[in-house]
Amino acid sequence: MVAADGRVAGVQRKRHLGEGEDAYTAAAEPAVFEQAGVRFGVAICAEAGFDAPFEAAAAAGARLVLFPAAPGLYGRCSDDTSWREGFSWWQGSGLGDACRHARRLGLWIALAGQAGSTADEDFPGLAALVRPDGSVAARLPDWRPGVLTVDIPQE
Repeated sequence: MVAADGRVAGVQRKRHLGEGEDAYTAAAEPAVFEQAGVRFGVAICAEAGFDAPFEAAAAAGARLVLFPAAPGLYGRCSDDTSWREGFSWWQGSGLGDACRHARRLGLWIALAGQAGSTADEDFPGLAALVRPDGSVAARLPDWRPGVLTVDIPQE
């Protein structure tokens, strides 16, 4: 859901479901939004490994893709080593895909991942802003919850 000025501005559901999400129905169409003069698309979690959500945003004139993710880790993280391993996996997978999509399509990509533990699952975190050349402009240092505040240049 995209919210602006205290109201729902639009909704984008996943177009590609992840493992264990068979009970849900994937969206058939992409949505592109505009806020404060910036056109953007949304790619959600498991969509990182698919080209179509990012390509649809670029084709619709978006210059930014928001990439929220909550990739659950297999097994519980019980110490810094297991958290580091989960975080390393998501850096290679989620951030790696974000960099690849940014580079091939010339998009800014803002990744925000769920961090920490719930009652039955652990999440590797990771917040980053990726430049259109695929390089990382800013990021949080590790798997711990935090806030990343960035400015995306007006081009």
